[in-house]
Amino acid sequence: MCLDTAKKSRLGPPLCQGENMNAARKESILIVDENTAFATILKEGLEQGGAYHTVLTSNGEEALQALDGASFDLVIIDLGLSDPDGLSLAHTVREQLPDQKLMLIPLMGENLPPEANALGVSGILTKPFFFPDLPGIIASALREEEETPISPPSAFSEDESDEEKTVLEEEKGERKEKEAPPVDLPALPDDERVAQRIAEVRASISDKRLQRITQAMGNLSQDINAEAVILSCEGALLAYAGMLPEGDAEGLARIVGENWRMSERVARILGRSQSHFEQSVEGGEFILYSLVVFKDVILSTAQGTATPLGLIRHSTKYTVDTLRRLMGHG
Repeated sequence: MCLDTAKKSRLGPPLCQGENMNAARKESILIVDENTAFATILKEGLEQGGAYHTVLTSNGEEALQALDGASFDLVIIDLGLSDPDGLSLAHTVREQLPDQKLMLIPLMGENLPPEANALGVSGILTKPFFFPDLPGIIASALREEEETPISPPSAFSEDESDEEKTVLEEEKGERKEKEAPPVDLPALPDDERVAQRIAEVRASISDKRLQRITQAMGNLSQDINAEAVILSCEGALLAYAGMLPEGDAEGLARIVGENWRMSERVARILGRSQSHFEQSVEGGEFILYSLVVFKDVILSTAQGTATPLGLIRHSTKYTVDTLRRLMGHG
């Protein structure tokens, strides 16, 4: 004889006599985010410990269909959704499922809008998030503990006095004021073919396309907390986003161009053609990641090592696909 359970679709098939009644089940989470790269990383982060099962949807219609067919312990909604917007979807879910636990992802650099106060959300997840924080914030939302947004750790601990904080801030300011040592950058190739190629690529990008390209790169910079995102061709800077000055971005573009040419030379020595270029250069506190968009046009990101390489690769690949479509190579 089987024992009936409260929600069959949520808890699985009824347990029968002789089965382990206390067997742990994976809690089910629905993720609603149109940024496929971010959603995939979030899914991997949740499932790698084996405690959660996740379902990905990219818009409100898919999310409501998923909720109509199954029950979820938690629904995570990105407020950046476009049709319908994330806040409208959250209100719809709350109306249809009053007891559903909700977690919201606010827009980059913003707090939840006042309209979200009535939703009774169980948690907030900010972009970018740090993997070590993820299990705790999800567990907190599922157990309806205090709502603690995931955010970068403070530079100061709670135990530090105001005087200690002031000293640290002054030291940090002094370090910033010091001029960085000069860097020997590779020169652009003095080659007519290269000059023509750079001019050709620049001429193919209209002002409207350049604006959309820069916007996509800015979104990538926010998603992975990059100091710089650059688009280059043969070492020449085509577009950039992030906090670095344009001169430093041009320096990075030259380094990327030199690395690309070195990879091309290695391919020729081995008797092969360079059909793909992907490179990750890691220093003590930074990662420079590059991925070819098409031919010799390369998208590169520079960020600290706190951002997981998997997130960098997924998000950069998503942006590269967007740039290919914008530049007519999709």
